[in-house]
Amino acid sequence: MKNKDSREMLNTKFMEISSMSFSDIKLLKKNPYCDIYQAKSSDELVIVKQYALQHQNLLIDEAKSIKLYHETINDRWLDCRVLESFPQYGILIMSFVPGISLSQFIYRSDKTQKEQMLENIFSLGKLLRLLYSSTETVGSIDNFFYEYIEYCQQKLGEVHGIRKYLVQRYKIKKVPSIKTSTISFSHGDFVPANIHISDSSVGLIDFANSNHRGHIINDLINFTIAINNMFISKKWKKHILNAIHEGVGELAISPQVKNIFYAFHYYRWLMLNINSKSPFALVNVWQNAQRFSWI
Repeated sequence: MKNKDSREMLNTKFMEISSMSFSDIKLLKKNPYCDIYQAKSSDELVIVKQYALQHQNLLIDEAKSIKLYHETINDRWLDCRVLESFPQYGILIMSFVPGISLSQFIYRSDKTQKEQMLENIFSLGKLLRLLYSSTETVGSIDNFFYEYIEYCQQKLGEVHGIRKYLVQRYKIKKVPSIKTSTISFSHGDFVPANIHISDSSVGLIDFANSNHRGHIINDLINFTIAINNMFISKKWKKHILNAIHEGVGELAISPQVKNIFYAFHYYRWLMLNINSKSPFALVNVWQNAQRFSWI
């Protein structure tokens, strides 16, 4: 009864703001920045994000990125578009992207489906390359990446005991900034959970961490780490990573740019695992001191 009353209150709130009608509202997940709902509007599924008002800028950035994605892709890929946006109320309404996540598809697929899966991942690489080619320009990498690297290094310097000993197995060094370089749009959370597959089509969801002053290498490193963390054979990890790189094609990326995004993921991974309450995370840190050397 309580859940029903809560859904009715949300429905009333959304309808007061939006011209759309909603039914079957269901909370999908919550995070520190927003609540994410699935609902029906005119018999079609939609996604409604309710941002905390202090994070209004994140809503505006995500809406901008979804618009870019929608205007860049063609019918080859699964679309996502902004239906309505109300930054003053913290409400973002977007189309539902059909299919299942790539992570689900990888774990569920049998031998007969694996060829199709690799074709989908090759297409995913083509999609990533299209987003890169459409937004590639010369400029300065967003300060967010440098600031986050410094934040991670600071947190790693504050650990004690066994955690301090584990951190000492890693190289912690200052990352030099670059005044100007090639930059582009990056999704920012390019992992299998945010990649949807429906039949032979593939597309992206969740643009909350996107950045218009990032780089394609940010997404490729993110994807590589996520695939190597999956419980699948080394052989299949290699096939999947080969497929996406073949889809992306040749890239001319300066070592300095690679180093920035390499360091971003290196220190982020280490900080999150070293500060985790799970003993398995600490074992992961112990076993994988050299895990980034082959990215």
